[in-house]
Amino acid sequence: MFTIKSEADERVMTAIEDIKAGCEVMDDYHEWEDIASSSITSVLDDLDDDQYDSTCSAFIRYIRETAAEQKNLAYGVRAALIRAMNENIDYLGYMSTGDEEDPLISIMKDIIDKAEGLFKEAD
Repeated sequence: MFTIKSEADERVMTAIEDIKAGCEVMDDYHEWEDIASSSITSVLDDLDDDQYDSTCSAFIRYIRETAAEQKNLAYGVRAALIRAMNENIDYLGYMSTGDEEDPLISIMKDIIDKAEGLFKEAD
């Protein structure tokens, strides 16, 4: 099972606790991933680039480690993470005023790629 290793892992566990409190995680994850993405976004708000990257990496670790015991929860958190990244990319792209891409967008794109690759064989 997932053990807390750092501040990033603590943020992940805060989001997971919020997800479990607000969602029926035993239901099909497609029914609650949108709500779960809000929980993920809330723990990512106001982080610097390094904290954001390490927290997103901790989400990937959590998903990997949870998949064997709670596949639906792992798939739901994965879907919610991808949704949160896409929504944040859209937001940052909308808020962008210059030609240069926000460094967080490249972090988000990388996390999407990692998350999408987690269960490729099983999907």
